[in-house]
Amino acid sequence: MAMSNALPPGYAVPNTSLPKTTGTLNIIFASLVLLFVVVQAGMTLLAPMLMEFAQSSVREAQAKVEAARKQQIDAMKAEEAAAGTEEEKGRIRGQIKAIEAQPRPAGPDMKALMGQMDNPVIRAYTWTDIGTSLILNALMLASGIGLLRLKERARRLAIWVGGLKIARLVALMLIQLVFILPLTTKLQREMIVGMGAGGAPNAQAAQTTAKMAAAAGVAMNLVLTVLAMIWPIVMIVLLTRPGSRAACLAASTHPSVKAEGS
Repeated sequence: MAMSNALPPGYAVPNTSLPKTTGTLNIIFASLVLLFVVVQAGMTLLAPMLMEFAQSSVREAQAKVEAARKQQIDAMKAEEAAAGTEEEKGRIRGQIKAIEAQPRPAGPDMKALMGQMDNPVIRAYTWTDIGTSLILNALMLASGIGLLRLKERARRLAIWVGGLKIARLVALMLIQLVFILPLTTKLQREMIVGMGAGGAPNAQAAQTTAKMAAAAGVAMNLVLTVLAMIWPIVMIVLLTRPGSRAACLAASTHPSVKAEGS
């Protein structure tokens, strides 16, 4: 009796829940990522206008600070002229010189930041990231819809998309480490130096700050890359299970399998 209940070699029991669950999650994840990518693309296109607005706000704030500074100095000069003793006049003159010696607040240079975004290498990387993400997640969305209908070609498409997603993430990380990281470190150092008063100490501090910012960026991107790889790997594992393959293959020849799994 035990031998009569044994499955033939190479036969797998169709498991419709695996492809259908994977299809549902594909639809959810792909929709969320597509929404994020569309917003990212819009922000990238609007960045020049946003940067110009931010730069105008910085200039307005600097003008207010400079006007208040000038008003304070004028008031102290009037106080100096009205002082009755040379000692008091000297004290006020010292205060005026101390205020005049204070460095003007430079504020963030939005044009320099915009220059980073306008760099051809960074721009090409950004749009490659956006474009490939749009294509692959649109395909993942399509595969999810097909998996809900237990389509074999949707299962194969999802497996290919999972593999391409992993390859894309690895490629983008390598490009970032080899090309983008050195370039952004250099541009950030130049921007930080430009915000200061110049000189070797500022340049050295800028180099340290830029390296720290770059290291933080690499660490964050590495974590995000690893997290982004989790679902493609899980998806490939689930859809290459014999039960998933059997369910999708059976559905194409025996439509009743769909009804049983629904």
